[in-house]
Amino acid sequence: MFERIQYAKETVLQNKPAHSRSLKAPEFLTDFGLRKSTSQFYFIEQVSKKLGITLPTEEEIVAQLMTIDISDLATWIDSIVMILGYYSSCHSVVTIRQDELCQIDSPADLVKLATLCGIERDASLAEIIFNLALDKAEDPEIQRLILHRLCVLKLKRTNNTEDFYKTMSVLTSKMILQDQTEESLVLIDNLLALALISTTDNHYQHLQDARLLLLSASTILNSCITTSDAANTTLISELVRYYSQISINQVQLELELQNYDLAKKLIKNSIKLTSAYNSEYLAEELATAAYIDYKIEDFSLAISGSIDALSEYRQLGDVLGIKRMKQILAASLAKLGLKKEAETVMQLISQDPLGEKDYTIFAHDFT
Repeated sequence: MFERIQYAKETVLQNKPAHSRSLKAPEFLTDFGLRKSTSQFYFIEQVSKKLGITLPTEEEIVAQLMTIDISDLATWIDSIVMILGYYSSCHSVVTIRQDELCQIDSPADLVKLATLCGIERDASLAEIIFNLALDKAEDPEIQRLILHRLCVLKLKRTNNTEDFYKTMSVLTSKMILQDQTEESLVLIDNLLALALISTTDNHYQHLQDARLLLLSASTILNSCITTSDAANTTLISELVRYYSQISINQVQLELELQNYDLAKKLIKNSIKLTSAYNSEYLAEELATAAYIDYKIEDFSLAISGSIDALSEYRQLGDVLGIKRMKQILAASLAKLGLKKEAETVMQLISQDPLGEKDYTIFAHDFT
């Protein structure tokens, strides 16, 4: 929580330039795609209860956002979403002030606002803002980033497959013309794989094609990560984030095909690499491993794995992740006949929402 508050204080109140931050202060409007997280609201709600602090209402937030300079809007919204999770109220302000958005010079700020609209399923306004950002972007790398986000929007929020592939074509052409490196092409592989997975016609065949694309992407990223200059921590962090996301996509695909052994092998490989290069991204991978162990009825490993994932989620302040791991932990304990311990964990879902208790006591018989 401290890092989230400190970042907001520096960028919103002290007008310091935005800078990189760890997953303890997640970039919900850049690194999470179009996923809407409610975890930050539940987290701050629990923290405020412990401290006796009253949170601002969404109406108060809207009133404040309506008064600030349009050039500062994205910075304020970024911090509000990060700390309070007030997506819908922030989106309402963007909608009301959309005629002013052309005054924003920063393509990065416009991308954040467009992503917010995409998260709130306002695809038409999101596309308008993405295109506005594209018009203002001079850096080829920023242009490719915007086109990638636009592709994700068309894939996830519209039913226009042809439009998605047209935008993909523009993105691919830019990569070819600008002699892009292999790691840039993994974004194309991942997007095409997700498009294939989402199709219903010839679904099994498309799943096989998607497997090959994801395998190609993860192989390229693995090579890029292990051969990159160790001093370039920013690049390595970005590559590990992509690798982790693609690994999760691979695992989900194998789970759909009920290839549990393959899914387990993939997630173990991903955990090994992520642990070595950027452990910030471990939580979701450990959680996925625990889920797989539960599905294949290796309940002792599911117990230890869910406890490890819970610990990682606690460090990130992800209360929903903490809750999911308690559910797997309780279910695994119950499957092993440890009903009293399972009932205790179930009670702790509501009694200890921040995961501050010591849960390793439930694994002492299995480690």
